[in-house]
Amino acid sequence: DAAVGNFTALARSIARGLRAAVFIAVAATVGLFLVAGPLVAALFEHGRFTGTDTLVVTWTLYFYALGLSGFFIQQIVTRAFFSMQDSRTPAISAVVAVFVNIALNLTLIWSMGTAGLALSTAICSYLQVVILVVVLRGRLGNSIFQGLANTFIRTVMAAIIMGLCGLGAMKWLDGFAGGRWLDIIRLAIVVPLAAGAFLLAAKLLRIDSLSLLTGRSRLGGDGK
Repeated sequence: DAAVGNFTALARSIARGLRAAVFIAVAATVGLFLVAGPLVAALFEHGRFTGTDTLVVTWTLYFYALGLSGFFIQQIVTRAFFSMQDSRTPAISAVVAVFVNIALNLTLIWSMGTAGLALSTAICSYLQVVILVVVLRGRLGNSIFQGLANTFIRTVMAAIIMGLCGLGAMKWLDGFAGGRWLDIIRLAIVVPLAAGAFLLAAKLLRIDSLSLLTGRSRLGGDGK
């Protein structure tokens, strides 16, 4: 679209990309919060890696998960600039984010440890997104946000349903004996259950980005 100068179509493509990024990232964020503890325990908690270490890594994973939407959206908007033969703007935003990240790392690590490093990375992902989106909006207008608010609200609703279903399953499984195998069983049960709940909720809420996973779309391109 950018190569042929069709910036209206480019804006529509960016809008679809942003909706898709939000749809996947919000679900992934809630999913990681749901299974972070059992996941870390199942993968690492053996030998010299204790329950205390699991807690530390789990909190680090929580804060990295908070940045997923930023990480996803960043990939979309950065490529939009590259398609317009502008590598300077993404480079400037990256340099700004690096310096802010260093400052936050040195500040947060003292009070939060490795979780502070993760939080700093998440914050800087959104900082870079804000810089790029503001510039992109100035060039292409508000059409790059077409349907984004609608998709975000409905995706959050679907993610809440997914989270509640997953929490219910986790609560039920808490009644069984602990251990590494229980964590593996939790993951084997909760992950597909939560994913299924999210997909069903997304279908009922008519989120158009669901076509990314189903391979077909019966909905319009306005994000409804």
